[in-house]
Amino acid sequence: MKKLLLSLGLVALCLPLLTTAQDTGTTSAIYCPHLTVNLQFGSRDSHTGGQVTELQRFLSDYYDLNPDDYVTDYFGRKTRDNVRRFQCEKMSICSGDEASTGYGVVGRKTRAAIANACGSLSTSFPNPPPSPAPTCTLNASPTSIAYNNSS
Repeated sequence: MKKLLLSLGLVALCLPLLTTAQDTGTTSAIYCPHLTVNLQFGSRDSHTGGQVTELQRFLSDYYDLNPDDYVTDYFGRKTRDNVRRFQCEKMSICSGDEASTGYGVVGRKTRAAIANACGSLSTSFPNPPPSPAPTCTLNASPTSIAYNNSS
């Protein structure tokens, strides 16, 4: 019984190490959409399988926009303006229109640029490596304790 109590006491000495281990490398991630269809002014989720919302969630995270005001499932003026902003910053397409340069349309090249931006974000903010399991080592001298003695 005394050995059991001694063992429980040693475990209790190690408990603060177990309970104070924390993950300090947490980063917030940008939502990265899986876009497969062309999106343009007037597009709706009902016709795109929810991809307008995916695009809006990405733009909302990317530009730190309030998703309650921005994610509407409708590709309107705000979405087009932010697609154009993204195209200008990442693709150097800063003028023209939907028909001539694709300015404001999420087509194949813009989808690739979004995927590329997501890839570069994930390498800029990697997930932290897993924390090693906490350990506790206790050395006692003498190695055995007689009844009513201490170490």
